[in-house]
Amino acid sequence: MSNEENLEVPLWIPGGGLDERLIARVVAEVQKGNFRYIAFGRFGVPKTTWSDWLKRGNKELRERNIGDLSKYARLVQELASADAYVHSRCVQDILASDDPRVKMEFLRRKYGKLYSMSPSAVDDETGEESKIDMGARLLELLRAIRGDDESG
Repeated sequence: MSNEENLEVPLWIPGGGLDERLIARVVAEVQKGNFRYIAFGRFGVPKTTWSDWLKRGNKELRERNIGDLSKYARLVQELASADAYVHSRCVQDILASDDPRVKMEFLRRKYGKLYSMSPSAVDDETGEESKIDMGARLLELLRAIRGDDESG
C-alpha cells in the first residue's frame, strides 16, 4: 500500500459543508485523471450536493468581477485547472508517441476540418476529380517516409 492509500479518507457528512481539505482532495483526484463524479464519490459527496456547489460557484463567477472568491467559486476554478492539467498531460503523451496513427488520430480530432473531411483532388494521370481522405493519405505518406509496411 502506498502512503497515499494509508491516508485517512475524509468522509463527507450529510448536511456537512464544503471545506478546503475536501476541495484539495477532490482536485487531487481529478488531477490523477478521475472524473469529477468519481472524485466526489470517493469522499461520499452525493451528486446533488456537489452539483449544487458547482452551480453556486459558477453563478458567483459569472456575477462577480472583483473581490475574494467563495469556496464554491474556488472549487469551480480549481477543478477547471485540474481538468486542463490532465488534458495537457494527455496531449504531451500523444505528441511524444512514436506511433503515427496516434498522432494522426489526434490531428483528426483537433483539426477535424483539415484531417477528417474528404476534400476533392484531381488525379494527375486521368485529370478526374475525386474525393480523398486526407488523413489516410497523410498516414500513407508518413509510413512511406518511415519505411513502414502497410500493416502498421
